[in-house]
Amino acid sequence: MKNKYIIASLLTAFLGFQFLSFTAKTPEEILNELTTSFHEGMNEFERSIQTFKQSAIALDSTATAIERLRAAHINNRLAFKAIEYLLAHSDEEVVKKYLNGAPLPTVEPNLPEVNRIDPEGLQVLDELVFRRTTLSSERRKLLNLLVS
Repeated sequence: MKNKYIIASLLTAFLGFQFLSFTAKTPEEILNELTTSFHEGMNEFERSIQTFKQSAIALDSTATAIERLRAAHINNRLAFKAIEYLLAHSDEEVVKKYLNGAPLPTVEPNLPEVNRIDPEGLQVLDELVFRRTTLSSERRKLLNLLVS
C-alpha cells in the first residue's frame, strides 16, 4: 500500500515538472518557423517543377521515360501539398484556378459573353501523365507547353 502512494507521488511530481517546464513559443518564434518552413517548401516545389520540366522535355515513348515523368510529377504534387495550406490561406482563388483546380473547363464570371477558360494546374497534369495509353506526340507537345 505504501508503494502505491510512493509511485503515485513520484508520477504526480514527474507530471508536475513536465507541465511546469513547458514554455509557449512567442508569436515571433512561431512566425519565424512558419516563414522558414514556407520558404523551404517553396524552394522544394521549385526544384520539383524543374525536375518535372526536364523529364517532360526528355520524354520519349520508352517506359522508363514515362515512369520518370510520373515519378517527377508525384514529387511535384507532394512538394505542392506541403505548402498548399499556406498558399490557399494567402490566395485561395489563385490556388484553385491556376495551381490545383479541377481539370474541367470553366467560364469567366461576370461577363455578358461566354469566355471559355481552359483548365490549368496539377490536376490537369495528373490527367495527362497518368493516362493508360502511351504518350502521343500531341500530349508530349501539350506537356512541354504546360511546363514552359
